Amino acid sequence: MTKEKNKRILHLVLKRKWWDMIASGEKKEEYRSLTPYWFTRLCAYKECGHFYRKVTKKDAELFEVNKDGFASSVQRGINSVYSNLLPGDFTFVTFHLGYTNTTMTFENDGIEINYGCEEWGAEPNKLYFTIKLGKRI
Repeated sequence: MTKEKNKRILHLVLKRKWWDMIASGEKKEEYRSLTPYWFTRLCAYKECGHFYRKVTKKDAELFEVNKDGFASSVQRGINSVYSNLLPGDFTFVTFHLGYTNTTMTFENDGIEINYGCEEWGAEPNKLYFTIKLGKRI
């Protein structure tokens, strides 16, 4: 993996079970809760058409409170008050096995809000940030 100026890496910590499933190729996506913390880490906000700014904690708290309406609007593609919220522009996802130096890196194939797969750790009928994994680097 070459270090280029415009490449952004999302670092995520995993427990052994999920690490092993991703390393084997069985698990193709990772989930994070729809909380203010993850909104600020994983999203950008578009203003005036072309200007992007980081999502603030205040923004994120609003999104979290209204997450069900927000997520269903995103899924249906409806233009709503949240239509300017965009996933962060991460090029790669680097997973850390616990808080060790053991890592593996994948191309990021996108971040969506969607229901997760129960076999991959998601709770039934719960929406998550879904981080799609591409090719292993």
